[in-house]
Amino acid sequence: MNKRFRIGENFNLTHLKNIMQAFCSMVALVHLSNAAIREVSIVFYGMVFCTFYYLYKNSLLADSRIEKISIRISLLFTVFMFLGNDFLGKCIGNSIYVVITICAATFGMFFMFREILAKIYNKWMEIDSQVQRVEYKEKWDTRKVFWISLVSMWGIYLIYFLNQYPGSLSCDTRAQLRQAIEVSGFENMNPLVNTLLITVCVQIGMAVGGNVNFGIAVYTVIQFTLAAFIFAYVVSVLNKKGFHKLLVLISWGFFAVVPHNIVYAIGMWKDSFFALFFLLTIVYFWDIIENKEIKRYQYIILFAYSLIASLARNSGWSSLLAFVVFMIIGARKNKRIMRTAITVLVGVIGNFIIISCIYPLFASKASTNVTTAISVPIQQISRVVAIGCELTEYEEELIDNLVDIEKIPELYDETISDPVKFSINKAELEENYSEYVKLWLKLGLQYPKCYLDAYIALTKSYWYPDSSTWKWDARILENNYGVYRTPLILKNEDITNWFYRLYDFPKGSVFNNHSTILWLIIVCFGYAAIKKNKMAMIMFVPILAIYGGLMFTSPVALFRYVYGAIVCTPFLVCIPYLKIEGKE
Repeated sequence: MNKRFRIGENFNLTHLKNIMQAFCSMVALVHLSNAAIREVSIVFYGMVFCTFYYLYKNSLLADSRIEKISIRISLLFTVFMFLGNDFLGKCIGNSIYVVITICAATFGMFFMFREILAKIYNKWMEIDSQVQRVEYKEKWDTRKVFWISLVSMWGIYLIYFLNQYPGSLSCDTRAQLRQAIEVSGFENMNPLVNTLLITVCVQIGMAVGGNVNFGIAVYTVIQFTLAAFIFAYVVSVLNKKGFHKLLVLISWGFFAVVPHNIVYAIGMWKDSFFALFFLLTIVYFWDIIENKEIKRYQYIILFAYSLIASLARNSGWSSLLAFVVFMIIGARKNKRIMRTAITVLVGVIGNFIIISCIYPLFASKASTNVTTAISVPIQQISRVVAIGCELTEYEEELIDNLVDIEKIPELYDETISDPVKFSINKAELEENYSEYVKLWLKLGLQYPKCYLDAYIALTKSYWYPDSSTWKWDARILENNYGVYRTPLILKNEDITNWFYRLYDFPKGSVFNNHSTILWLIIVCFGYAAIKKNKMAMIMFVPILAIYGGLMFTSPVALFRYVYGAIVCTPFLVCIPYLKIEGKE
């Protein structure tokens, strides 16, 4: 009797809370893994429940700042997981049992993510001293690190290049190659600065080697040499700043042997060109900003890097501009940082001057593409038509003037706006733009769930962990320019196929997913917030801006579009440790 009384006495609200959290987390795990109850034994569920109960019983949410950041990030992650699993759609019209189960799973995801994040942050705090800056005597020689990294990376890229000779030729680069061969008809739909570099290389190749293939090879060698140089510079900066040797080695491995970095170093993509200079601009900014005195030539170099990064992608300037704005606000009392941030701003402004004053000399077409910028609204209206939502006669007429309304159900692909986008009457859109804005707003109020579904389907690969599109295109597409693959080594093997097999392995796919990097960025940003490192938080802005911009304007969620953020991965882990003071 006394024993039972003592048990009841100990069974307080904390135990009940832990039991409820463990139960909800178990339900969440079932939903996330798409497991059916009949397919898994009750013993398994018991083990999962006990594991979660132990996790919550030994909660690490003692630190109030860790708790606040963990809760905020977990709420954000839970919302996206809720949307990605279409829990809202599953609730509508279903039984009360299904609704309760989904609610339990949603709360369970939040509890689970919050606790996991708290443990990560607490562990990170424990090993902080090991990852923090070390004394100079404990570091490797920075020059040796740079040259060893450069030579080793270049050698690895060379092997892949020789197997893929002369490189790759994608849809976008076919248009650039046509302009390069004809040396006319230049346009800025694909960044002109990249097209001009291709033109120079192709003309050299045709003059020296007598064929376009050799010209493509010249460009590819220049690009992967540039990639090796920039990646080696990043690794050497991490070493120079005193980060742990293991982190320096991991950073080298990320650039040297992770397949997508090898493929993008060789691939003739505008995205590779932008990613390299974007990474170089951000890291060089960090490299010089920690110095007490910045030389004039360093300002000039930073200006050049930011200018090329802005020109290398038609929307590249927006990420740097967001960075500059936040940096100027955050470091307004530090003249040295202000001058450095303004240098980047001058590079961004230089981008507009060149596009407005110099590009017209090459008879280049405007870079703006209004239909690409409004890809999300296009998909949302198209979905309304495709699934047969009710429209008024005027609405049908308005849409039909823009694109044949009868063809929309056939053209509509929820993952890409191109089929509908390329069928749009641009003259009609420009003439009656305000009318179509009103139509979009009106249909959105009428069919909010349809709009939400269209947005989720289009952008899901950017933020949902279990969703992915192709990571690269290493092919040489059919062309009339005489470009064809002629492997110089391992002629019976395609190394790219080895990479595909690696990414087919579940863990390889997860750790190289679009969204994995986005959530890594957010988790690292959270750690910088825990450390109250305001300037480090601002350093995340340009990387987050790449994702943010694409989630509102991207015509399709592609890995290459966010490669500029993905290639910054080693730098992301180090950002919370940046020693930059907002005050002089």
